[in-house]
Amino acid sequence: MWNRWKNLSVQDIVHDYGRYLIGALVALCLALFFLGRFLGGNQSADLVEEVPVEALADQPEPVEPAPETAESSASPPPAQETLYVDVKGAVKEPKLYQVEAGMRVYDAVMLAGGFLPEADQDQVNFAQRLEDQMLVYIPRQGEEVPDNLKLAVQTGGSQAPASSGDQTPGNQVNLNTADSAELQTLSGVGEKKAADIIAYREANGPFQTVDDLAQVSGIGEKTLDKLRPQLTVD
Repeated sequence: MWNRWKNLSVQDIVHDYGRYLIGALVALCLALFFLGRFLGGNQSADLVEEVPVEALADQPEPVEPAPETAESSASPPPAQETLYVDVKGAVKEPKLYQVEAGMRVYDAVMLAGGFLPEADQDQVNFAQRLEDQMLVYIPRQGEEVPDNLKLAVQTGGSQAPASSGDQTPGNQVNLNTADSAELQTLSGVGEKKAADIIAYREANGPFQTVDDLAQVSGIGEKTLDKLRPQLTVD
């Protein structure tokens, strides 16, 4: 048989066995192809298993929202109450002052510039708490404090402070008999307005009604409405 192959030329081999050779080559190519697919599939599977582990290791941890603290959830403190007091008498700057809740009579006097040298400080309770619409009247030495002011002057804390806007009939100011000091205890009435009221009374005679006060220069309807509960002409 070997002798037979030796005597065959290449052309004879191709002619007689070419289809077998081609088939063998095709089979070899297919075998190599499927072998490569098999090996490549295992490598891809290894990569698929490894990649998620590395990717997850590099990702940052999720940030949780900060818990709500007591400070952030707490409601804002309530606004401090604003009061208005009328400071009159033996002080340097008698007028209406805006104060805060919890302040004392002494604080109101300091806002008014402090005491005049003739102030009778012994008649005043400096520790008294201020109230809205309160009248703080500082008497002068030797001054006889009018009845309608005695509630505003604290003597040992035995009396309650009077509010300038809360007059009872027994504490009303008489337009026909009040002097300048008494008239200045009225809300919004200073030394000049008190003098104008007295001048009108002297020029025109006694007031017939409280509404006649509107005839005085500088006193309009709004001022009169505020003063009316504090006044009498009887």
